[in-house]
Amino acid sequence: MTSWGFATLRAPATRSRACARCKAGAGHAQTGRTTPAGVVRAGRWKLIEFFEDGSLALYDLEADVGEQHTLAEQLPEKTQELHQLLIEWRGEAQAPMPRPNPDYDPGLGPGSKGGRERLPRRESASAQ
Repeated sequence: MTSWGFATLRAPATRSRACARCKAGAGHAQTGRTTPAGVVRAGRWKLIEFFEDGSLALYDLEADVGEQHTLAEQLPEKTQELHQLLIEWRGEAQAPMPRPNPDYDPGLGPGSKGGRERLPRRESASAQ
């Protein structure tokens, strides 16, 4: 697994710019970690490029609204066409791309040593 860093642009939060849910005190649901990816949609087609492993998923949104069945292997020309559109757009927009963190170690976690303290190993369910 790789840890990714993202460039984030944030506008200062002001009461007048807050959405209705925030003004009512409801806020937004927190969804946790997500897989870093790029997405392009063209008509009925949606392509997702997963940055962690470079894989591509292609969906026909008219036939598969729930995005359950990728068609990337069955339709390599359409997959490549949309991937090229995504690559070109990123270049034109000068979109910042996430980069792998070379210092990432999944066994290290927050601690008193600047986040470099080794976490204890979890025992497997079979060992309990």
